[in-house]
Amino acid sequence: MLRLSKLADYAAVLLVQLGQLDTLATASSLAQSTGVPEPTVAKLLKGLAGDGLVTSFRGRAADIVSVDRLIRSQSHQSLRR
Repeated sequence: MLRLSKLADYAAVLLVQLGQLDTLATASSLAQSTGVPEPTVAKLLKGLAGDGLVTSFRGRAADIVSVDRLIRSQSHQSLRR
């Protein structure tokens, strides 16, 4: 069985939500639509952008990301703390 940290699970939820949107999203709108606390969303988006999993440029859509890359990103985030 694969066990994910709470933050990796939240990151996956955010990426799925972003993938379902036809428009850009803010941390606030993602928090509202997913139920993940806004400070956590902001923290995760910063890390995901830093790892190249999402972009924060205006008008640019997110690329497809593998689950493997997501889990590795969050595992490395946990090790950096």
